[in-house]
Parts: sequence; structure tokens; C-alpha cells
Amino acid sequence: MAAIVLLALILIPIVEITAFVEVGSRIGALATVGLVLASAALGIALIRAQGVSMLERARQSAARRELPLDAMFDGVCLAIAGVFLVLPGFVSDGLAFLLLLPPVRWGLRRWLGSQAMVSGHMIVEENGRRHEAAAPRVIEGEFRDVSPDSTLPKAPPDREP
Repeated sequence: MAAIVLLALILIPIVEITAFVEVGSRIGALATVGLVLASAALGIALIRAQGVSMLERARQSAARRELPLDAMFDGVCLAIAGVFLVLPGFVSDGLAFLLLLPPVRWGLRRWLGSQAMVSGHMIVEENGRRHEAAAPRVIEGEFRDVSPDSTLPKAPPDREP
């Protein structure tokens, strides 16, 4: 895992620099900087608009007493997109704009949901509805029946309420 993180930390800046050089050589340095700033401004405006929509959906889900999983996932995607937009670069901006597209988030949510294991429960989606699929649990132990029964002795009259 550490090797993957190290490789990503090395490759991502190289890819971004390569994209800057390529775009800069085609449209010029000033236009390249302007394009990066414009994409960041457009992305921030889109995040604000979609963020308000996501908060409204979360509020509506909470009002129906449902866990707003879709809205929470969208919020995480929007936060990641925001970080990508703050980072200067065309590749990170492209990933950010992909995360801003609802169909992309829906596909990512569906794929991650099929892969997710949460405390021994698999969250699966069938016919458009989510539910947990869990293996039956067996709990071993001893018990004593304490239900009222005519065979048990009654409490003395002075102790009855």
C-alpha cells in the first residue's frame, strides 16, 4: 500500500506537469494560466449549486426518517472534487468535473456499494432498493424463563404494590 501511495505521489505531479507543458505549448502560458483559473471558478460555482441541492435532498431524507446515504456520498464526492479543483492542473480538474456529473457519481456509488462490507453486512441493491444481506448470527448462552406463571410462588401480600 505504501508503494502505491509513493508511486501516486510521484506520477500525479509528472502527469500534471506534462499536461501543463502540452497545453502551454499549444495555447501559450498566459492562456494556460487563465484556463486553469477559469476552470477553478466554474468548478466552485458548480460545487455550490450542487452542494445546495445535496443538502436539500439530505434534509428531505431525514424528514422521511431515512438515512441520507446518497446525499452523504454525493457530499463526499463534492468535497473531493473541491480539493481537485484547488490543486492546479488539468488532470485534477478533469477528475473534479467528472465527480461533479451526477451519472458518474451514481455509477461510482453503485460500484462501491457492490464492493462494500460494513461490519459483516453487505449492502446490496436489488430492483432499485438497498438492503443489508447478512449471514445469520448464532448467539450461545443460557437463559431462565421469568415470565409470570401460576407454578411460581406469589409474593407475600404486604410486598404487592
